[in-house]
Amino acid sequence: MSKSFEEIYTDGIEEINLEKEIVTITFMTIQPSGDPKNPEREVKASVQMNFDQFMKAYNMLGKLGGVMAEKGIIGVRKAEDSKKGLADFKK
Repeated sequence: MSKSFEEIYTDGIEEINLEKEIVTITFMTIQPSGDPKNPEREVKASVQMNFDQFMKAYNMLGKLGGVMAEKGIIGVRKAEDSKKGLADFKK
Protein backbone atom coordinates (compact mmCIF):
# COMPACT_ATOMS: atom_id res chain seq x y z
CA MET A 1 0.00 0.00 0.00
CA SER A 2 1.51 3.30 -1.03
CA LYS A 3 0.42 6.72 0.11
CA SER A 4 1.06 9.91 -1.75
CA PHE A 5 2.70 12.86 -0.04
CA GLU A 6 3.65 16.37 -0.96
CA GLU A 7 7.30 17.22 -1.53
CA ILE A 8 8.37 20.80 -0.92
CA TYR A 9 11.65 22.61 -1.50
CA THR A 10 13.04 24.83 1.24
CA ASP A 11 16.19 26.91 1.51
CA GLY A 12 16.50 26.28 5.23
CA ILE A 13 15.01 26.29 8.69
CA GLU A 14 13.41 29.50 9.88
CA GLU A 15 13.00 28.39 13.50
CA ILE A 16 12.72 25.41 15.83
CA ASN A 17 10.48 25.48 18.88
CA LEU A 18 9.82 23.04 21.73
CA GLU A 19 6.55 23.18 23.59
CA LYS A 20 5.16 20.42 25.79
CA GLU A 21 7.53 17.81 24.32
CA ILE A 22 6.47 18.65 20.73
CA VAL A 23 9.18 20.05 18.44
CA THR A 24 8.05 22.31 15.61
CA ILE A 25 10.47 22.95 12.75
CA THR A 26 9.46 25.80 10.44
CA PHE A 27 11.00 25.83 6.96
CA MET A 28 11.49 28.84 4.68
CA THR A 29 12.58 29.83 1.20
CA ILE A 30 14.58 32.87 0.22
CA GLN A 31 12.87 35.24 -2.19
CA PRO A 32 14.65 37.91 -4.23
CA SER A 33 14.18 41.46 -3.00
CA GLY A 34 15.49 44.91 -3.80
CA ASP A 35 18.46 44.39 -1.46
CA PRO A 36 20.54 41.34 -2.46
CA LYS A 37 22.26 41.35 0.94
CA ASN A 38 18.91 41.09 2.71
CA PRO A 39 16.59 38.78 0.74
CA GLU A 40 13.04 38.20 1.92
CA ARG A 41 12.31 34.96 3.73
CA GLU A 42 9.00 33.21 3.11
CA VAL A 43 7.74 30.52 5.49
CA LYS A 44 6.78 27.47 3.43
CA ALA A 45 5.86 24.67 5.84
CA SER A 46 6.30 23.30 9.32
CA VAL A 47 6.72 19.83 10.77
CA GLN A 48 5.76 18.77 14.26
CA MET A 49 7.13 15.69 16.01
CA ASN A 50 7.45 14.40 19.52
CA PHE A 51 10.76 14.97 21.27
CA ASP A 52 11.92 11.32 21.01
CA GLN A 53 11.43 11.30 17.24
CA PHE A 54 13.16 14.67 16.95
CA MET A 55 16.19 13.23 18.77
CA LYS A 56 16.22 10.26 16.39
CA ALA A 57 16.17 12.69 13.46
CA TYR A 58 18.97 14.69 15.10
CA ASN A 59 21.09 11.53 15.41
CA MET A 60 20.38 10.61 11.78
CA LEU A 61 21.54 14.06 10.65
CA GLY A 62 24.71 13.63 12.72
CA LYS A 63 25.41 10.32 10.98
CA LEU A 64 24.83 11.97 7.60
CA GLY A 65 27.34 14.66 8.57
CA GLY A 66 29.87 11.94 9.36
CA VAL A 67 29.33 10.28 5.97
CA MET A 68 29.65 13.67 4.23
CA ALA A 69 32.94 14.33 6.07
CA GLU A 70 34.26 10.88 5.09
CA LYS A 71 33.44 11.59 1.44
CA GLY A 72 35.09 15.01 1.58
CA ILE A 73 31.86 16.94 0.99
CA ILE A 74 32.38 18.87 4.23
CA GLY A 75 35.44 19.49 6.34
CA VAL A 76 35.33 19.35 10.12
CA ARG A 77 36.69 22.46 11.85
CA LYS A 78 39.21 22.31 14.65
CA ALA A 79 37.83 23.67 17.93
CA GLU A 80 40.20 26.65 17.92
CA ASP A 81 39.16 27.55 14.33
CA SER A 82 35.46 27.30 15.00
CA LYS A 83 33.41 30.48 15.20
CA LYS A 84 30.05 28.76 15.32
CA GLY A 85 28.89 25.34 14.15
CA LEU A 86 30.70 22.11 13.44
CA ALA A 87 31.37 21.91 9.74
CA ASP A 88 32.18 23.92 6.63
CA PHE A 89 30.68 23.01 3.30
CA LYS A 90 33.19 22.79 0.50
CA LYS A 91 32.22 24.68 -2.64
